[in-house]
Amino acid sequence: MKRRMRKPKLMAEINITPFTDVVLVLLIIFMIATPFIYQSSLKVELPQGSSSDRTSKDTLLLLTLRVTSFWRIQNLT
Repeated sequence: MKRRMRKPKLMAEINITPFTDVVLVLLIIFMIATPFIYQSSLKVELPQGSSSDRTSKDTLLLLTLRVTSFWRIQNLT
C-alpha cells in the first residue's frame, strides 16, 4: 500500500506584525534624527547683550473678567 504525500497547505494570511515593527522603528529613528539635521544646517547669529541691559523691572497687572465677556487690563505700576 502506497502512502500519498500530502501537499503543504498554502498560508493565505499575511502576518504584517514584523512589517509594522520595522516601520515604527524607522519612524522613531527619523523623528529623533531630523532635529539634529536641521540644527546643524542652520547658521544663526544671535546678538550679544551687555550686562547693563539686564535690568529686572517688575510689572503688576490687574486683569478683570466679567460674565459678559468684557475684559480690561490695567497697569498698576
